[in-house]
Amino acid sequence: ARAAAARGAGAVARSDVRHVGCRPISPAWTRGFAASGSEPLTEDALKKRMDEINDAFTEARDEIESAMEAVGTTYFNEDAEIAKECVEQTLALYYALCDELDEETKGKTQRAMGMKMEQLKAEWSQVEHAHDDH
Repeated sequence: ARAAAARGAGAVARSDVRHVGCRPISPAWTRGFAASGSEPLTEDALKKRMDEINDAFTEARDEIESAMEAVGTTYFNEDAEIAKECVEQTLALYYALCDELDEETKGKTQRAMGMKMEQLKAEWSQVEHAHDDH
């Protein structure tokens, strides 16, 4: 979405668009939270992490949509790469969270978010195969 917006605005050169892809995984998202044998996440901390994953999920879906809109154009490869980075980051955040949770909380989290992560993988798969058709 950002790449497409940058193209439409004309203000950002195509080679400069790479930095507007998914935000990098912040070290704060991947450290300081409960891991095996440490304190469990508080309810507030868990909600914050889930909100961050949901935000990353929304961003990844937007980038997938941009890539699909770019099929058959010179922008497809770059848009697809940005979408891929977003999908990978979203899944990494989700799996990292699941790895840090006790079994009961992990099960609840998987029931709440697991289908969305599968949806994201399926949508990404469509992008991967879209270029084959053109």
